[in-house]
Amino acid sequence: MSDLMFYNILDRLEVSSANPKIAGNEVPTDIADAWPGDMLRFTQELKAAMGPELYLFGNVDDSEPQFMQNDLLEPGRLDGVIFEDPFNSRNEGNAATLNKVNSLMDIVDRFGKKSIMIVTGSANGTNFSTTSPDQEKLAHRYFLAAYLQTYRSPNHSFLYYHPTSIGPQFRSEAFFKEWDLNLGAPTPASENVGDGVYLRKFERGYVYWNPTGSDYTIRVGSDLYNIENGQDINGQVVPAKSGAFFVTSSVLQEYNTPPSPPPVQKVGDLNGDGNVTLADFNIFARLYKNKDLTVDFNGNGMVDLADLNMLIRNFGK
Repeated sequence: MSDLMFYNILDRLEVSSANPKIAGNEVPTDIADAWPGDMLRFTQELKAAMGPELYLFGNVDDSEPQFMQNDLLEPGRLDGVIFEDPFNSRNEGNAATLNKVNSLMDIVDRFGKKSIMIVTGSANGTNFSTTSPDQEKLAHRYFLAAYLQTYRSPNHSFLYYHPTSIGPQFRSEAFFKEWDLNLGAPTPASENVGDGVYLRKFERGYVYWNPTGSDYTIRVGSDLYNIENGQDINGQVVPAKSGAFFVTSSVLQEYNTPPSPPPVQKVGDLNGDGNVTLADFNIFARLYKNKDLTVDFNGNGMVDLADLNMLIRNFGK
């Protein structure tokens, strides 16, 4: 697995008259004209210095993809692009939203590159002071369902941020179980099932996306079950401005089964192979010499003979 680095791509220079930063609210013509070429050269030099083991992604403007399409994804430049809020906000979703995202993916696929779809706090329409777990569930299911309507391969990833109390949304680390749904491969395309609601069928389930302001009741289907309540799909409701997920009975059982606890590591098993052997003694000796608290097995804040005795007691086990 390769590491990843990304940076913001500035495809042009602009100065806002409402917030002037340059006298006369104008960027000098020679600087503005040279900017795209300079940015491309910088990107190419940066990628060459990084080498093939480190991915270089650029945060690009998804509303005007010409710079990305014509230049940035050429060989030797970006390995992938980041689209910030390509699905727009929860108040703007419709067929045009899906068409836009599919068009962006077409460009990325044509160059054999990758993309990351980021959803920010400003798009999900919630903030920490007023939100609730139920609101966050509706919001993240909306965007996950929208992403799955356009999903085509692991080359296109989804990253969701939510409001936090400790600073910028980019520090958020919530995990939603839906992200681990084992849906299998998708059908070729999303379907408009009427009333502004969309359906994407997968090998092991259906995903509904409802960007409208009204709840939608499903009147067809069977043998697929709502992950929310375990009920059969027929008659279930897809909430307004959200998404809903219906899966086979086996996937539902897997979804509702708590993960197994991680195995308990033996005291003294410093290389993690499940046994305490001479290899662990060698590691211990090196760490003991440096008083590394990694081998403070009894947790008393010191590395001493008591820790060595604990290692000896587990030797050969």
